This record gives sequence, C-alpha cells and structure tokens, in this order.
Amino acid sequence: MLEAGSAQLSLGYPDRPGHRGIPVMPAGEFDELVDRAHRSGRAVAAHGIGDAAVAPAVAAYERAHRRWPARPVRHRIEHLEVCPPELLRRMHAFDVIASIQTVFSAGGIESTRALLPAPLRPHLHT
Repeated sequence: MLEAGSAQLSLGYPDRPGHRGIPVMPAGEFDELVDRAHRSGRAVAAHGIGDAAVAPAVAAYERAHRRWPARPVRHRIEHLEVCPPELLRRMHAFDVIASIQTVFSAGGIESTRALLPAPLRPHLHT
C-alpha cells in the first residue's frame, strides 16, 4: 500500500529516505511457486502495487511460460498501481492480467501521486 509505505518501489519513498517498501516473499520461493502452478495449469495471482514487486513477479511468469510453453496460463498482478511502460509490454507479451487498484487516498489521485518519487509518478495507474 503506497499510503502505508509497504508497496515495493524501485526508488525510495520521498518522505522516507532509503525506504523502498516491504518485501513479502523471497524471489526464489515465489519462482518455485509459479513454476509448480504453471506446470500444473494453474494461474498465480500475485499482489504487486509497486514496480519493484511487479517486476520480479512478471519475470517469474515469463520464466514459467518459457519453461512450460504448452501450458496457456494467464497469471495476474493484483492491485497494480505503479508500472512503467516496458513492464506493461512484458506483461502483454505473456498475457498477464493487470488488476488495477483504485485510489484509496481520501485526497484522490494527486495525493497518491505525491507519495511517489518524481520519476515514478507518470507510471501510476489507478
């Protein structure tokens, strides 16, 4: 959640020097989960608000699709909010579903945008 500072960002939160969010699951563990699910034909829905959470999830989905190409599985990113165009292109290439999060902040999109470092602000999708 951007407002709580838990969403993982590639750049630190402007009001918290050095803070980039809170990782939930080690990448290797997530990769194994995705591989097992994909191989058995099951989709994975990963929670990823910030770009630093979305990128490794997409990478795991890409690896699973390449390893098990005969399995037409559509994985998801739930509550996606911050996603640069290149990451969106990678998601599109493997048919990953982006479940967009609506703005939680009482101040609307501008107050949510202000929570982000300036270079990530154009990549807010709400």
